[in-house]
Amino acid sequence: MSWREGLLRRERNGVVYFTAESFERTGLVAHAFTSKLGGVSEGECESLNFGFSRKDEPERVLENYRRMAEVLGVSLDSYVSTLQVHEDRVWAPEGADRGMGVLDRENMEKADALITDLSGLTLVKHTADCVPVLLLDPAAKAVSAIHAGWRGTAKRIAQRAVEAMARRYGSKPENILAAIGPSIGPCCFEVDEPVYGAMAKAGLLSAALVRDKKNGHYDMDLWRANARALMDGGLLAEHITIAGLCTRCRGELFFSHRRDRGKTGSLAAMIALKGET
Repeated sequence: MSWREGLLRRERNGVVYFTAESFERTGLVAHAFTSKLGGVSEGECESLNFGFSRKDEPERVLENYRRMAEVLGVSLDSYVSTLQVHEDRVWAPEGADRGMGVLDRENMEKADALITDLSGLTLVKHTADCVPVLLLDPAAKAVSAIHAGWRGTAKRIAQRAVEAMARRYGSKPENILAAIGPSIGPCCFEVDEPVYGAMAKAGLLSAALVRDKKNGHYDMDLWRANARALMDGGLLAEHITIAGLCTRCRGELFFSHRRDRGKTGSLAAMIALKGET
């Protein structure tokens, strides 16, 4: 496999985030994988937390969104976020859904992948060890934001998003660019039999398995597993960028649910087609 490795580290107004060079070269999108640096949250969520369900003040979370909107050049009401349920549902928000999950948190859809071809929406997915994936089809001008924990990875949520883009927008998988963002890495993702079995059932074990630890535990690579699912969906290996940044290892940059035993904030993966936002 010959995917690209590494994202570009960016900083603006004190906000530290990461982007994919392949996406930037198109000039079509504003996008980011956030770090935990540059926000106003305090305590266990210090400082750039995007999770309203975390132990944080809503006003502080909203200010973090405002800061990121300024970085991306989008409006605060363009955000669309959904409840993440570790399933394989792909949802396409419409213009009327602007603000869902950020300005309007009462009636939220349940979906772990979002797709759109509308320039007025900024798609958001949250992680704190799970794998964030962003997709861009420069030809059809369509994008996706995906949350892939181990369950979603085993359900091939990233591949389901590619298939949904093909059905709805006429995307050709060979045109789609993908960026797999910071998440728990194979260095730190030790799992037991249920995860092993799920990857085997999904046909992703050969990509995911790093080593059998001989104690009923295994080291798994969710980065490669999601890359494999994307390629099974028709993406070219050279169109996939893997950050190679482990959220558990890099405590100075990222929140980590496993490292911090749940007492942590939420990172975000965001993408918006440029235009009137």
